[in-house]
Amino acid sequence: MYKIKRTKKFYDTLQLCDEQGKVQKELKIEVDIDAIATGFRNVLSQLEKAEKGLHDKQKLKQEKDFDKAYYDYGAALVKMFEMCFGTENTHEIVTFFENRYTEMSVEIVPYITNEIIPLVGEAVKQKKNSLKKAGKHK
Repeated sequence: MYKIKRTKKFYDTLQLCDEQGKVQKELKIEVDIDAIATGFRNVLSQLEKAEKGLHDKQKLKQEKDFDKAYYDYGAALVKMFEMCFGTENTHEIVTFFENRYTEMSVEIVPYITNEIIPLVGEAVKQKKNSLKKAGKHK
């Protein structure tokens, strides 16, 4: 007998809290690890490039170019959030943080790094193992 099963989804709740720690909104998230695994590297690369551009403009004190670099960084951050949390939850997050991308990054990227990226890595590893096993059954 050969078993075929779907990729497990990851469910969690994000609580958006004010400065005093009072919960302002709870977001139910459903993360499709398999879907993230296919495009995550590209989105992460865009975010890293935008972050570097922002840092370079800030360091060189190029105020004119800094606004565009900040916008590019925010757009890349939003793409990553949309991939991880979905469009509606991302809209809630951006609204909650009032488009303050640096603050959003400081608060949310560690969650992505500590919770979602390890799950993506494990899913990719499992897919590779499944493909190897499938090749041996021929």
